[in-house]
Amino acid sequence: MDRRPGIVGGTDPQRPWTDGLRHLVECVEKGIRTVTRPEHAFHALEVMPAAKRSSEEGRVVEMDGTFPDFEYGAAVGDGRGRSS
Repeated sequence: MDRRPGIVGGTDPQRPWTDGLRHLVECVEKGIRTVTRPEHAFHALEVMPAAKRSSEEGRVVEMDGTFPDFEYGAAVGDGRGRSS
């Protein structure tokens, strides 16, 4: 663990949890689309209260949503993710 002042354990920029941020920065710099879209983040916000409710009630909670499929071909490096 890093013991430098002001560095909290788990903040190493090479840790896997930083990959999403690294991907975002790379996409912004190159002007290409991210693998995940804002709609996916919105869907995560829809899922959280449903998961909480499911846990509290001990049952499956049905959800209505318009979650779009991932566009895996839009990943960094293939050029298909460029915005027009």
